[in-house]
Amino acid sequence: MRQFLTIDTGGTKTRIVQFAGDFSSPSEAYAAPVLREVEIPTPHDKSEYILEITNAIKQNFPDFIKSPEENVVILATLGQITNGILTTLRLGWVDFPIAKNLSNALGGAKVLVENDAKIGTVGAFPPDFRGRGLFITLGTGIGAGMMIDGELSHDLARTEPGHIAVEHDGKLVEWEDFASAKAWFERSGGRRGEDVPADDPIWRWYAEGLAAGIVVLLPVLYPDKIVIGGRMAEVFDKYADYLREIVAERAWPPVARVEFAAVSDPHYATNRGALVFGLRQMEKMNED
Repeated sequence: MRQFLTIDTGGTKTRIVQFAGDFSSPSEAYAAPVLREVEIPTPHDKSEYILEITNAIKQNFPDFIKSPEENVVILATLGQITNGILTTLRLGWVDFPIAKNLSNALGGAKVLVENDAKIGTVGAFPPDFRGRGLFITLGTGIGAGMMIDGELSHDLARTEPGHIAVEHDGKLVEWEDFASAKAWFERSGGRRGEDVPADDPIWRWYAEGLAAGIVVLLPVLYPDKIVIGGRMAEVFDKYADYLREIVAERAWPPVARVEFAAVSDPHYATNRGALVFGLRQMEKMNED
């Protein structure tokens, strides 16, 4: 039986997750339970990254290694990916053939690689979703993807909204500089969001910053629904009302009442999206 292994690589940590199930169709992935997982720091050296990922898989997923040529790895990572070649300035990798290198290290397993925000978009909206869905992931930076009538928008596949220039404290700065999870963490003095009371003024401050970029994106992308993912999705309830209120007040009226929600199961959302993405890609390959 073919096995699927999902990898979520961020700027600081990498989570490897295997979900339980036979997965005859992508729809089964949305509710699949976690079979096993492991989390390691993300090495910033390319060779060390391949070595550490390979060792983690061999030690924690031994069944996957028994017949690697039959199995599939789906890697979600920050940066731009073209034909399995990754460029991510945050990790200092340029034209890194990550799919080929990881496949060779794993004995020939098929490796699919895609941007983590795009993969998160696939997992954030169910297969029967109709309309325009915008996924915004809040982590070290800010990423996004667009789902249109159940399909990932390829026209917007290279969207990097974290780098849009937004006025903040009287000057133009990149949105993710003050609205990412990293920015929140720095502003909070290193506190965990779970430990900060809902009435702390920082939540209003954060909602203001997040709304500043969203009101710019709304008239351009015209989403019916916005789903928040990443680290800040885990504490969405603490700033959600502020966010809805501010956007309703400041956005262009035709789009000001957009629906907001947090991605379900934020901790595993990217890994689950990777599984859905991989199953869809394998279906397309089989059709061809």
